[in-house]
Amino acid sequence: MGYGDLVLPRPWRLLGPVEGLTGILMCGLSTGLFVALLGRVIGGKVGDDPD
Repeated sequence: MGYGDLVLPRPWRLLGPVEGLTGILMCGLSTGLFVALLGRVIGGKVGDDPD
């Protein structure tokens, strides 16, 4: 194992960086959605006066 053992054909070489970027974006999106959902469950909007 090591670099050069498996090399994708030239048309497929962009797949690795695109897949990495997609993973980073999906991680950020799911984290943001989780924080928004948690904020709604725990306390609602920030700055609201409790009635």
